[in-house]
Amino acid sequence: VADEGKIPTLAIAGSQGTGKSTLAQALQVLLQAQHARRVVIISLDDFYLTRADRQQLGEQVHPLLKTRGVPGTHDLGAIQKVLADLQGGGSTEIPVFDKARDDRAETARSVTRADIVICEGWCWGARPEAEESLRAPINSLETERDADGRWRRYVNHQLRDYQPLFSQDFTVFLQVPSMVQVFAWRWQQEQDLAG
Repeated sequence: VADEGKIPTLAIAGSQGTGKSTLAQALQVLLQAQHARRVVIISLDDFYLTRADRQQLGEQVHPLLKTRGVPGTHDLGAIQKVLADLQGGGSTEIPVFDKARDDRAETARSVTRADIVICEGWCWGARPEAEESLRAPINSLETERDADGRWRRYVNHQLRDYQPLFSQDFTVFLQVPSMVQVFAWRWQQEQDLAG
């Protein structure tokens, strides 16, 4: 990894269950063991809004926003601060999201500094759609629960605010074999959490 005074960042994107976290952790171990680099992993999942904040968003904007996941359900200010702290060579506190409780954990993860930052998340690098492509529902969720398009327009608008975060030095996208497999992986993750 070239050292030009800037801390290199790598983004790993892909659907649930594709191995984003596993790949990030493997790279962390490899880079620390083979190259003595301090690698900090930032998961977009850890920056979900609190359950109370999402509840309020669901009441004010659209009920689907009570569920974590889509752009607009993350604390962008916190992500930006953590990345700025790390790029500045300083220490920072990274929130931890407890998926089993569907809320932010009481304690954060302290990081003193990083030589390399790995960012991972399912929508990392996603771009907003043209407004005209959002007019008609494209699946049963949108047909049944967002017929007027309010939710999808909100998520699309929020995605614009994510774009400055998505300017990493390198990006890896893990492709899924099919949506059927995504649903199977997601179900398995939920079972493991409930376990």
